[in-house]
Amino acid sequence: MPRAQILAYLERLRAAADTALLLEPLGRATCPSRVDVTLGAGPVAGRSLRDLRLRERFGVVVLTVTRQNGEFVSHPAAETVLRPGDRVRVFGLREQIEAFAAAGTSPS
Repeated sequence: MPRAQILAYLERLRAAADTALLLEPLGRATCPSRVDVTLGAGPVAGRSLRDLRLRERFGVVVLTVTRQNGEFVSHPAAETVLRPGDRVRVFGLREQIEAFAAAGTSPS
């Protein structure tokens, strides 16, 4: 890998770390995090990510879906249909994730 490319990557990494250090004094509750949520038989299950509009409704982003049969979906497409028993890894603020979980899911 060219030296310039490595240095540019390290600079981006350093800038990201500096930003995290600035945010830390605000407390973890104000920083986004990722949480696994296991879907129940609520209104979220049986619908596609496109139909659910989770980012617009709750402010969370679905990172991965792990099916009960072990199938793993990384960066699920908008057409991905969520099923009861799916373990969904979401990214967002604590309050946003709690609102999503309250919509017929259970935190794991």
